[in-house]
Amino acid sequence: MNITRMTGERARPLRERYGAIVVLVLYSCGSSSSVAPGETGAPSSSAPSVTASPSTTSVAQAGLQMTVIGDSIPHAQFCGGCTGFVAQYATTLEKESGRAVAIGDFSRDDSAGLPQIREQVTGATDLREAIGRSDVILVSVGYNNALPDGSVGVGCDGDMGQTAESYVAWAMATQPDCLQAGLDAYAAAYDEIFSTINTLTGDRPVLLIAINVHDGNLADPFFANSTLSAERVDQFHQWMIGRYDQWNSMMCDRAEAHGFVCVDMYHAFNGPAGDQPSTPLTVDGAHPSQEGNDLIAQLLGAVDSSKIV
Repeated sequence: MNITRMTGERARPLRERYGAIVVLVLYSCGSSSSVAPGETGAPSSSAPSVTASPSTTSVAQAGLQMTVIGDSIPHAQFCGGCTGFVAQYATTLEKESGRAVAIGDFSRDDSAGLPQIREQVTGATDLREAIGRSDVILVSVGYNNALPDGSVGVGCDGDMGQTAESYVAWAMATQPDCLQAGLDAYAAAYDEIFSTINTLTGDRPVLLIAINVHDGNLADPFFANSTLSAERVDQFHQWMIGRYDQWNSMMCDRAEAHGFVCVDMYHAFNGPAGDQPSTPLTVDGAHPSQEGNDLIAQLLGAVDSSKIV
């Protein structure tokens, strides 16, 4: 979260969630066809925003197809003039394989969360066809869902209010069983996304990668400049760190269970203990800066790509 207001997913800070439209959602996924109350999103079928090779290198072999699925974290346009991690990783794969890489970017900048991405993967013909012919698939979704939100009616109840003080009071009063209920619901959504991708790719050798989520809320002035005491803010930060630890552990468990490599953006951005602000690596508290894109590209470059190259 941060002061800067931009359009698109999670550019709006936590404090802006306390209105009619809720951006961050934790408790949502009851059945595979449901969308949580309060969630918004574009129709599930949408054309990719990019379909191009990142370089003009002449190659003799047939090219590779990379498909990107998820929220707006992969969108380099939030960082004006930056070279995004998707394009950088495609260039890395070109060098490793000697084959051109075409990118089909189906990631979204409409505040989409897991329910919307699940609908897209299970129902959008254009995306499903792209998955079926892909050699590399990147999934980056969860940033809009990781922090609990009691306003959506599933999981923890209560009123978050419209201030830092009211949200912290709500958050600190939540109980482990309702928090776990939310994690379980989203674990099921991840399972459906990953298993559907597996079904569509079949037995072909495909490099499957999931990227977990960083915490963009640490050190936010919304809390630091409130009437909350420094001790109370620190207690809240520790609570929030616990939520991101649980979320990313759940996400990586589900990804790996379906044969995906889980790339740990969380600890790269927030430090080994998850307690460092990711702000230096972002342009708005959420979307990666050039330094942040470079770091994610390095993490992707370390993934074993031998099955496709």
